[in-house]
Parts: sequence; structure tokens; C-alpha cells
Amino acid sequence: MKSFRLTNGQVLETTLTYGVVKRVLALTGVNLLEVPDSSEMLKDLSNDPIAFIDIVYAVVKPQLDDAGINDEQFAELLDGGSVESATSAFLEALVDFFPGTRGTMLRRVLTKANDWMAKADRKITEALEDGTIDAAIDGALTELIAGNSSTKSQAEPELPPSN
Repeated sequence: MKSFRLTNGQVLETTLTYGVVKRVLALTGVNLLEVPDSSEMLKDLSNDPIAFIDIVYAVVKPQLDDAGINDEQFAELLDGGSVESATSAFLEALVDFFPGTRGTMLRRVLTKANDWMAKADRKITEALEDGTIDAAIDGALTELIAGNSSTKSQAEPELPPSN
């Protein structure tokens, strides 16, 4: 089972069943059965973290109900790390839910996305460590300061010569 931890230490398990899919649809209007056929759906969810949190809430709602945690309290118990863990747990559960070709296809997409993210993380770390990012920031600030100086001097009105 896939799981994630809230900031209060509570561990929530993300398992998808048809009952969970039905609950997600009822609470959010999102039909998880359409995910394999709609590449836009996951993209849309990744661009709307609030909608994604609502979906995760619907997935784990019975566990939260047992703990006396409502949707607002749930959101308050999420930080960047817990949302990242919840995302991974949800995606793994989603992949495991679909059998056969659909599940295999989703697994490949998820693996490719994870590989890409790991590569991006390595590149960013390398750029931080070798000074590339610092140099880019310094260059941009220098250009900005130089641009502001020339802009300011161009924006200043010329005074007429005094007699």
C-alpha cells in the first residue's frame, strides 16, 4: 500500500477501489477512470494543487473522518514535503488500480516522469554547486542595475540651458 505522512505525523494510506473512485467523482467532479485516456487530466491537476489536494482528501476521507479531521484541517496539515509524498502515493495507487495495458502504460509514463524529475534535480544541484546559477543571478542583477541606470538617465528630462 502507498502512504504519506501529514505534518502531525499521521500516516494515510492511498488505495484506489471503485468505491474510492466513486467518492472522488462525487466530491470533486473528477472521474479517475478517465485518467488513462486523458493526458490533459494529470497535467491540469499538476497545475492546480488545490484541486489535487481535494482529490487526495476524497481518497483518504474515511481515514480522516475516523481521526476527526475535516477538509480544511487536512489542508492545514499539508506542507510541501507531505504534498510531494501524497502525490507519489496517489500516482502509485492510480497506476496499481488499472490492470493490463492501461496500467502498464501509466507505469511507463510515471517511470519516465520520475526519471525526468530526478535528472532535473541532478542538473539543478550541479548548477548550484558549480556556480552556474550564482553567475546567472549575478549577470541578471548586473544587467538590471545597468539597465536601470541607463533608463533613469534617459527618463530624466533635459533642462533648458540657463541664460
